[in-house]
Amino acid sequence: MPFETAELFRDKLKMKEAVRAADAAAVPEFIALDTPEDLAGLDWRLGRKVIKSRRGLAAKDLYMADTLEDARRVVARLDLSGGHYELEDLVTGRIYHCDSVAQDGKIRFTSIGKYLADPASYAPGSIFGTVLVSEGELSKRINELNESVLSALGIRDGTTHLELFHTPEDRLVFCEVAGRPPGGIIPPVTEWQYGFNITETQIRIDAGLDISLGSAPAAQDGGTCGFIAFHPGGGTHRTIDPQRFTAPGIVEHLTHGGAGNGRGGVRHSTDFLDSYVVRAPDDATLLRRIADIEDEYRG
Repeated sequence: MPFETAELFRDKLKMKEAVRAADAAAVPEFIALDTPEDLAGLDWRLGRKVIKSRRGLAAKDLYMADTLEDARRVVARLDLSGGHYELEDLVTGRIYHCDSVAQDGKIRFTSIGKYLADPASYAPGSIFGTVLVSEGELSKRINELNESVLSALGIRDGTTHLELFHTPEDRLVFCEVAGRPPGGIIPPVTEWQYGFNITETQIRIDAGLDISLGSAPAAQDGGTCGFIAFHPGGGTHRTIDPQRFTAPGIVEHLTHGGAGNGRGGVRHSTDFLDSYVVRAPDDATLLRRIADIEDEYRG
């Protein structure tokens, strides 16, 4: 990836400027946040704002402010020098992700998922996860937005992880996109569903090696896939007996002994203690199985 293209995928301000200039997708109102005076650059009568790192990931260095006074208190603790932060309007809605593989400027693979929780809502004892989205009108619209955004940013070869909002008014609003494979437990979900590892795919592209992309679910029974993950803290650490994995459709368990900050806190959205990849024959069964896993894990 040329440096100029990489910069658009790393700097969220330049990213949204390029997306807006190309009319590739709706974006929140946003401005650079380089001084406390910049806070007045958005209309606070429209509601809550988000202060976020222009180069951050996993919802780190992200702050919510309901009023201009709240925002001033937040930035008083931050180093605004060096162009590290931006300010944007909060968008209310369900958050989706669209993960892609591009070669020679063409998108060869996409997978769409719906987050079970807002990535910025992580807290001790909270959950996170995603469920894959099957074909449908919303899926078609997300794919079209993804293709428009990636075209505007000029990617030629590599993997991408795009996030967007689906508002209660049925609007799709671009959030951000990374020029890398998805993080957390999304790669195992993709592999169980489509039969290839998207992280390995990025490495093979970087190394100039051939890639092979799945065209159908890996499991013979088709179906769908997702994951549920548990952040550390919030009470006694529990787990699920491996002998119980079959009934709720658990196909993979990942545990992370170093999760948490050692003081009962959660460091970022993918700071998981235990994660479970789940398969099911259909969407409704998948959601029911994930709910059952949460109940059993919490005891």
